[in-house]
Amino acid sequence: MMVGNLNMDMRYIIISRIISDIGTSMVLMPATPAAFGFMSAKKNDGVSGITIMFRNVGDSVGISMMRVIVDRRMQFHQATLVQHLTQFDQRYQQALGSTAHAVAPMTGLPQAAQARACCLEQQNTAVPVH
Repeated sequence: MMVGNLNMDMRYIIISRIISDIGTSMVLMPATPAAFGFMSAKKNDGVSGITIMFRNVGDSVGISMMRVIVDRRMQFHQATLVQHLTQFDQRYQQALGSTAHAVAPMTGLPQAAQARACCLEQQNTAVPVH
């Protein structure tokens, strides 16, 4: 499976697509003669329809399975990243404070931002720890 980002080279994308197409053709090329080889010429339309249907079903199942795998991995990584973001983590509190300090002048209401931060801090300290 191709893994990439927005800074990928076009060459990498093209090579990945070529490799994917070679793999697909290695599976479909032997399957097509096997499907048509033992049928009479009158039944070619039916065989063609069934072959295309199975190919589409296989594509759908493969895409669904990959989507489930990607979703589960995203949930795992999100849980791993967030497990350290608690009110007791000193680095998190420092980052939160510096971000609030940087954003407060942009809101135009620094007093309201400070009051809201105090309310949030009181709510966070009242939350029981599991």
